Amino acid sequence: MTTLVLGGAGFIGRHVAAALAKRGHSVVIGSRHPSRAPRRLPAGLHGCERREVHLERLGSPEAWKPLLRGVDTVVNAVGILRERGAETYERVHHLAPAALAAACARGAIRLVHVSALGLHAGARSGFLTSKLAGERAISACGSNYSIVRPSLLDGEGGYGALWFRRVARWPVHFLPADARGRIDALDVGEFGEAIAALCEKRDACYWHEVELGGGLPRSIGDYLAALRPAGRRPALRILVSAWLARLASHVFDLVHFSPLSFGHIELMRRDNVPHPNRLSELLGRAPARIGCAPRLPAPAKLGLPGAYGWRAVLRNVIPFFVLLLAAPHLDSWSWALSPLIGLFEYRITIVMHDCIHRSLFTSPPLNERVGKLLGCVTGIDFASFSRQHLLHHRLYGRPGDPQGFHYVGLKGATRAAFAWHLLRPLLGFNLGHALAESFLRPRNLAAAARSGEIFALAAIQLAILVIVTGGGARLWLAALPFASAATFGLFFSQLRGIAEHAAGGDDAEAANVRSHAPHWLDRVLLYDLSFNYHKEHHLYPHYSSHDLAALHGRLAGPELVEASMFRTLRALASHRA
Repeated sequence: MTTLVLGGAGFIGRHVAAALAKRGHSVVIGSRHPSRAPRRLPAGLHGCERREVHLERLGSPEAWKPLLRGVDTVVNAVGILRERGAETYERVHHLAPAALAAACARGAIRLVHVSALGLHAGARSGFLTSKLAGERAISACGSNYSIVRPSLLDGEGGYGALWFRRVARWPVHFLPADARGRIDALDVGEFGEAIAALCEKRDACYWHEVELGGGLPRSIGDYLAALRPAGRRPALRILVSAWLARLASHVFDLVHFSPLSFGHIELMRRDNVPHPNRLSELLGRAPARIGCAPRLPAPAKLGLPGAYGWRAVLRNVIPFFVLLLAAPHLDSWSWALSPLIGLFEYRITIVMHDCIHRSLFTSPPLNERVGKLLGCVTGIDFASFSRQHLLHHRLYGRPGDPQGFHYVGLKGATRAAFAWHLLRPLLGFNLGHALAESFLRPRNLAAAARSGEIFALAAIQLAILVIVTGGGARLWLAALPFASAATFGLFFSQLRGIAEHAAGGDDAEAANVRSHAPHWLDRVLLYDLSFNYHKEHHLYPHYSSHDLAALHGRLAGPELVEASMFRTLRALASHRA
């Protein structure tokens, strides 16, 4: 594979180039000053081809054509902190990446674009708005692309990283009063490795938007404290009023001093934490921690390879098929099994959930294969289910959350409205939301036909039909599995979703999540695979569910979890008019 790394002599680009070369790939360095590049490149990259690239001049797909000659993949690691002459935010962050994406689409070239976390439509900084416009243009171009959003990068040679470590040594830390967001710093070397691994993923359907962090979210003040050399007394923290911090950032932008720009002042007001964090998945290991804070426990290895995952599959799939076998022998009582059949279909989706995060088995391909087979059992398209669920991790409780129909908007509901919301899935009212992930959606069925997955789907669904109808003797039972999933399955799913995410009291709906103590009734009806530790899962989605209880013990401290999911549901219902 031949990869053009734009900004290949820069802080990010040279680590990406080194990681690609280490994997045996050919690297082309794209730089504004190719002749000067060797001064900043490691010795192993001095022999790489170098091409002169000025993004401010590359505003059309045709302009990119000669630069993309002989290239299979492009990594765009170019960004500017402040504008200089013709190098404007609009040209470098928006117009040039848009033209590059169009050129890559025409040439069937894979594009990996490095962006940033925390971009939002309401931003006033040109730095942020131009990056967001660039992302949107790339996603609309139809190319084989991945947009990578890292949190703060730490490492030798980084302008911002150098300043953070310098400020950490000061006796006083001046912090903007409205800098309430958290960061999740990661090592730039590991970021380079992750980008190299991402370049090798030729099918980008699961990798269009990739968010990366070191796995230890902290406030700016706590991060500076973690960087402070051991043995020094803690620094005095002084909060600087928001208007004064903003004024200072504008002055710094004017004189090009320090990495504190107005764009970064805006970023610090919001969390810059990945949801979900896919760094471990790309590295194949837990990431290094930045600073002096103690490490979180690494995911424990299973005693027997795959034992944990296979037990989860069998304890949910076997009862499901046993119930289907029993149905044709109960005559007029067959439909009485519908609640149990729906329950186990729902529980199978929990197992699929761990396959999405590649955390049920130690082998990522095995997670995907099992997830797809379980999808053929439940009638859920695993690829669509994955996309929707990963979007939920980014937006839970916010507009656009694909699972928000379970719990968003309930905060102000009356007791009667809340009760109706709880019960409406039993009448099939949630089916419309679930169809987006179902094989009943023509788009999903067509994708299964193209991939060949449709043959497994047809075989498994035919087996289910034969079993539940007693070999065709009771055809009126053919609808039993579907009807059970569409009513009772979605009912149990919604109960758990409300318990985990619905806001009550003074809680905000956005990003609201709670954990629950283990409880036998919850475990039977609402969760499997330590799903009760849901807050921990959202904080560290790359951790196996096998390790969530231990992770909770490290993170929770004196904080108590809720007693049970059903008690949470009762509490949410009782505090209403």
